[in-house]
Amino acid sequence: MHGGGLGGLAPGQWSDDTEMAICIAQVAATGAELRSEGALDAIAAGFLRRLADGPPDIGVQTGRVLREAAGAGGGADDMRRIAVDLHGQTGRTVGNGSLMRTSPVPLAHLGDADATVVAARAVSELTHHDPVAATPASCGAWLSTTRCAPASWTYGSASTTSTPATGQRFWTRPRR
Repeated sequence: MHGGGLGGLAPGQWSDDTEMAICIAQVAATGAELRSEGALDAIAAGFLRRLADGPPDIGVQTGRVLREAAGAGGGADDMRRIAVDLHGQTGRTVGNGSLMRTSPVPLAHLGDADATVVAARAVSELTHHDPVAATPASCGAWLSTTRCAPASWTYGSASTTSTPATGQRFWTRPRR
């Protein structure tokens, strides 16, 4: 890792999405049920600790939600409320970060694909309320690969063909 990029990262420093994934992994490693409010509060607290450390890079939307949440108590409920309000103002708050940071979620639910999607959605909704963010359509292949790989030690077990057609169209359409 050479450093640089959008946030002026130091050589060897990982992205904001990776830092947030670590917050999720730390909560998952305690054995907490990631769909529970207690676990989501712990994840939210991790996100806010990361923000307080002054990260070199943070997405505009994620940063706005976290900064407002820090001033509002900082719990999972505060973050979700702020994310809903932001979506109401902009009408579009989908972002790849809400999906990328969910990589550790399947490791807490290796035997349960449905629980994986529900937990990923709950984590995503902390900062991204958009209905397209972290839905079964948007994260089916992503989370399936992460969930299946440790069990089978292969990465070829998931593809966008397992993603419903509406999600395939959204996530594979050309960008302007």
